Amino acid sequence: MYVEDAVLLASGPITLTVRLATGGQQIVATQNDLVLGAGIRVNANASGRPDCTANPALNKNGSSFAFLPPGCAPDACTSVRAVVVSLENVDPIPDGSVLYTCNATLSDVEARVDVTGVGASDAEGNPVPGVAGRNGFLCVEPPPTPTPTITATRTASPTTPPVEASPTATRTATPTTPVVIATPTRTPTTAVGSPTPIRTGAPAGGKGDGCDCNVVSGARGGWSSIWLLLPVLALRWWRRSAMIRRAVGAS
Repeated sequence: MYVEDAVLLASGPITLTVRLATGGQQIVATQNDLVLGAGIRVNANASGRPDCTANPALNKNGSSFAFLPPGCAPDACTSVRAVVVSLENVDPIPDGSVLYTCNATLSDVEARVDVTGVGASDAEGNPVPGVAGRNGFLCVEPPPTPTPTITATRTASPTTPPVEASPTATRTATPTTPVVIATPTRTPTTAVGSPTPIRTGAPAGGKGDGCDCNVVSGARGGWSSIWLLLPVLALRWWRRSAMIRRAVGAS
């Protein structure tokens, strides 16, 4: 016979459970004392007797419980005597069965309950030899403190509000008077090439001087931009012609 050990999260109400290990013996009735250690007391029911109940599945209707020592106040009683028996039902108690339970209160972080005065009998009322008790231990073990873990949380990053484009001055080509560049007196004998239309502004793939001279195909106003650039084109043509004439003269 033994009291089940128990681990609680905190001191307070607890149910003491007493079981029977028959060891192959035919046991139909039992008796024992629960000796209560410091910090554990069995509660009293409305009639002032131990708040204990025999396992109804065993159908031992003659069972009884009493506080010890006799005449003690319930909260000062240090033992409980339990008798599990029936004068009508002499069926053997199955091995490992719960004999009875008691409602108790644990007022400390640990307590011990001893099982003493163990006795058992068979269906003929004869004592069963070799029956003993095992102590039960009760303790409080709070749950482990959770370890804080760092969890990456996606948070919105502050963004810089878009800066609205401010009106900027656009450099516009100003019509200029073509400048005649002095050329050598030698007259070129061969006219080389013809003027090739070129796109002014930033070199391909690069940045210019801040002027956007690229004409988007199909965009309106493209021809007006070309008329504004004619003086510049004429100047480049004169320079190109001068270079050609010098090259021809040197040959």
